Amino acid sequence: MIDFDSEVITEKRLDTIEGIDQYKNTDTVTWLNVDGLHNLELLEEICSNYDLDRIIASKTLNTSQ
Repeated sequence: MIDFDSEVITEKRLDTIEGIDQYKNTDTVTWLNVDGLHNLELLEEICSNYDLDRIIASKTLNTSQ
């Protein structure tokens, strides 16, 4: 996870998505890098918890896109 604004950058390795909850409603940009697109359960949880569009998520899973 990388969280940043014009003055500060924070990088963290997270083992669960709950670790990014503190960044959900901030004015910073938060980049979540997911290693292992094979973990559909994790991706579904991320989409559900962070209101990500399912169409975009499905395109992410299609590695030929």
